Amino acid sequence: MLQKYIIKCKCGNYMVLEIETPVKMRILCGNCNTILLDQLSLQTNPPSAQTSTNETVKRATNRYQNPYPPIEEAKAADDESEKQNKIDQYILVKQLGSGAMGKVFLAVDEKTKEEVALKFLNKNSDNLMLDYFIRETQILMSLNHPNIINLKSWGNYNGSPYIAMEYVSGDTLEKLMQKGAVAPKYAIQIILQVLNALSYVSRYHIIHRDIKPSNIILGTNKIVKVIDFGIGKALEDQQELTKPGQMIGTAYYMPPEQLQEAKNADYRADVYSVGATLFHALCGHAPFEEHGKNMLKILMAKQNNQYIPLGQMHPHLPKEIVYVVEKAMSHNPENRYSNAEEMKNSLSDVYKNFYPGADFSL
Repeated sequence: MLQKYIIKCKCGNYMVLEIETPVKMRILCGNCNTILLDQLSLQTNPPSAQTSTNETVKRATNRYQNPYPPIEEAKAADDESEKQNKIDQYILVKQLGSGAMGKVFLAVDEKTKEEVALKFLNKNSDNLMLDYFIRETQILMSLNHPNIINLKSWGNYNGSPYIAMEYVSGDTLEKLMQKGAVAPKYAIQIILQVLNALSYVSRYHIIHRDIKPSNIILGTNKIVKVIDFGIGKALEDQQELTKPGQMIGTAYYMPPEQLQEAKNADYRADVYSVGATLFHALCGHAPFEEHGKNMLKILMAKQNNQYIPLGQMHPHLPKEIVYVVEKAMSHNPENRYSNAEEMKNSLSDVYKNFYPGADFSL
């Protein structure tokens, strides 16, 4: 049964919230963007429209049941989970890495004897990060593609949420590029597989929003895998997990419109990020990297489209390859490829023209 709550902000704005049970959640004022926490007061009727501005906020209807506990429980159990060498049916082997959202462990499924990547939510994560974690689970549950990490299972261990994913033995494109630029033939092969994955998810109206070298794994079986759909979004999803002005993604590879407003991202935003990733792979230098690591300088350069062009960075590249990258990275979204499929077709034509009969070995 839905309960109706009225939230009043200090600016005077009212919001009507309908939820099944009172739970702690992050709520932003629709008028001033103030974070409203623990300010719920049960009402039977909302204030009149004449005295306030009303906004009805309903919990988004997820396509799948949320298997995770409230964030407070997850924090409490996180440390205990890491001390164990067995989590449910998974035997922990070693930690593979960590990031803003969580830690990833190599584990073995005791039932199937398969190696899996076990991803836990960080103990200091807030409710927004839990929302991202849940969204990643929901997105992966709906996908089945050779260029996307497969979800094996999900659950929680003593309240600590986790997802078990297909384990891919191989380096990321980021690690490969630490040795320098990638040969054009191999760089294009990698990016074509990334585009293949993005073309597939677009059928489900999903955008990734954080394509970058570290989110691309080069499998030892010559298959490229796209990972980390944590900030991905279904275009029809009305539950936007970002607030106005919030930047999500990685600046070097993000399109300018996404820097301005995360919700502005559409298929063309992913196209831009793929183009920026290919730029980096081809010349060993990320676009806009010449502006250093100062975020303000990068943001200003992005808005003014000031970066050293690929043709200047790598003057010996065929102009056809340069054209694909430049079109993908067009400052104006209207001038880019409209989606990953269109870019894939264009890049595939270039590949076949320059490398006829070449296989897809990495």
